[in-house]
Amino acid sequence: MEKLRIQIVHCNYNLKGGEDVVVENEYELLKKTYNVKLLKFKNKSGLIGFVQLFLSLLNIFALIRVTWCAFLFKPNIIWVHNWHFSAGPIVFWVAKLSNVKLYHTVHNFRILCPSATLLNGSDLFLNSLNEKFPWTAIKNKLYRNSTLLTFWLAFIVWFHKKIGTWNNIDKFVFLTEFSKRIFLDSKLDFLENSVFVKPNFVPDNFFVENLKANKNFVFVGRLSNEKGIVTLLDAFKINGFNIKIVGNGSLESLVKFYSAQYPNIKYLGIKNKEAVLNEIEASDALIFPSIWYEGMPMTILEAFSCGTPVVASKIGSMIELINDGITGYHFNSGDIYSLNLVLNRFNSLSVEEFQLMRRNVYQEYILKYSQKAQSDYLDLLLSSEKYE
Repeated sequence: MEKLRIQIVHCNYNLKGGEDVVVENEYELLKKTYNVKLLKFKNKSGLIGFVQLFLSLLNIFALIRVTWCAFLFKPNIIWVHNWHFSAGPIVFWVAKLSNVKLYHTVHNFRILCPSATLLNGSDLFLNSLNEKFPWTAIKNKLYRNSTLLTFWLAFIVWFHKKIGTWNNIDKFVFLTEFSKRIFLDSKLDFLENSVFVKPNFVPDNFFVENLKANKNFVFVGRLSNEKGIVTLLDAFKINGFNIKIVGNGSLESLVKFYSAQYPNIKYLGIKNKEAVLNEIEASDALIFPSIWYEGMPMTILEAFSCGTPVVASKIGSMIELINDGITGYHFNSGDIYSLNLVLNRFNSLSVEEFQLMRRNVYQEYILKYSQKAQSDYLDLLLSSEKYE
């Protein structure tokens, strides 16, 4: 019997992000069992990017490209990840025109709100979840700080809802139960039987037993407001614990300032994947102080693959990912005193308790976020598909 044929469609971001890594990992894993074709679009910046965004309402060029690929490859499933913005939602029509199944992995909240993050500055922004048209988001310029661009993106999503684009999707694939519930409770009328929850995964890592606690912590990620950097810095300037910060972003200068003022705060800049994993493995815990509804942060999964516990904000998917007291701890989002109380609690763990938590973390990785677990998820998701 011929292998199931899957055509993946994805728009790479201008700066490579977590979604791009997820798609690459999943593509490589799917290839081991199925016949897979990966079709990439590339988001551009500047004038070209503006033209791409303008065309994304009805991007005929993307439609032709995806249709031609489907004609040659003859897939059983077209699986769309990120459609924004160099392809546009019109690619969701190719499956219907080709009479094949259509899957869509939902990495963010863009179909619900132009912000894609449900965040306005430092505050959660949930207005768009129940507005027929996201006028409040437009008023607050939540996409690229522009009224015009926010309106245009909102109009694209609204227009494609009106012409039934989202109804073409046979299976919505969510990363967490939390994300699924946000969509099911929103103004969009999804059916329960059209959704599937499948977490991301990271390649297997070598777990070292019986590492000693050294009261060192690490943060890895984008240095931006929604990642909770200010909370992190203000907490560690008080508690005096050692923290290494890896990454770059708009708040890099603030991180450098704190690093110069407080010897326990060390900024490492950007590191390659191997160096990042080494830093995570050598730390007692990964600190994840994000203040928004994250999708499924890859750094948390990387920490789990190293057996490194995670201290994370008690918000969104982090509540689901971290089992408080078992694989890490939660603290109140944006609350430096709550974070410091948790860190003191973490540092008071006995040697045996610390080692048990590390084993719990790695076991969680094996069961849910390893390559083997991902293969099981994919087989379950695809097992109902009939093909010749």
